Amino acid sequence: MEGSLDSLERVRHTIASYSLKKASLRLELQRILKLEPEVPNFEVLGSQVIDDRVSMGLSFNLEGTLLGTASWSGQAHVWSIPDASLTQTLSGHNNKVQCISLLEQTPATGSFDTKVGVWKEGEPTWLEGHTERVNHVEWHPLGNILLSCSHDQTWKLWDCEHKKCLQTQYGHMNAVYCLNLHKDGGLVATGDLGGVGCVWDLRTGKEVLVLKSHLKQIVSISMGEDGHTLVTGSDDNTAKVWDLRRKGLLHSIPAHVKMVSGVVARESFIATCSYDSTTKFWNRSTFEMLKEVSYENKVTGIDSVGNWVATVSFDRTFKLLENSHV
Repeated sequence: MEGSLDSLERVRHTIASYSLKKASLRLELQRILKLEPEVPNFEVLGSQVIDDRVSMGLSFNLEGTLLGTASWSGQAHVWSIPDASLTQTLSGHNNKVQCISLLEQTPATGSFDTKVGVWKEGEPTWLEGHTERVNHVEWHPLGNILLSCSHDQTWKLWDCEHKKCLQTQYGHMNAVYCLNLHKDGGLVATGDLGGVGCVWDLRTGKEVLVLKSHLKQIVSISMGEDGHTLVTGSDDNTAKVWDLRRKGLLHSIPAHVKMVSGVVARESFIATCSYDSTTKFWNRSTFEMLKEVSYENKVTGIDSVGNWVATVSFDRTFKLLENSHV
């Protein structure tokens, strides 16, 4: 069910106010601090079996105390960090669960069954509107606002409090596989299986940038903590770094020998993972490789918050890495 135009305008106004304050604070901190980020050194802390099927999606909460994993078993799981003890098992989707996002104690999931699930106290509320599999979901930090993207070539903006879709965004010509919010909350980047990325302004609903350079499908995307960097990962084995200020490609990293299944853009590093069974860390300024971590199976996804990095892989586990330089 689509929400009214009035509801959409109210949400856009709320997002605009929030993102303006966040941007002002971020720019002021950058002006005052001007610190050279410390080069990180992530070491594998441990590995945890998830269930009996491969996991494709994962997500930390903002505090880094919880990690959610999405499994093709049809379940999602929430784990405490760093002890990796299971706190929730979410059952209710009737097909593979592809993605998960955590907002405080509330997970959101997306599935091959075309539904988005919002889980409060372990019970799902279903958001229905996509006509094909849901590939990615992400909470807006305002709360009660959720974004999703799908094989139906759209992304959607949801009002979870009223269980309504506020906006269905068309524009991609292929399945929309990944999305990520700007750190200020005003923009969202999307990538599709035709190899095209887009940046959209949530405050106006307009497309502001098209990213064309990949030779194959885009399967991962990450907005940088600095506010102006965007990284995409592709089946062409590269990770591309884009500059939102210049509205163009900054650098192409020949990162892996197989598909770049996940990317993370942080203040001091870029992390990539791949079906070549490695995770790599790259210098944020020079794009030189800092570290490589090898796995026994394809790495399907990556997320990072604070001093933690987590990955999921075809061996049905997640691995937790900690920055040993802290």
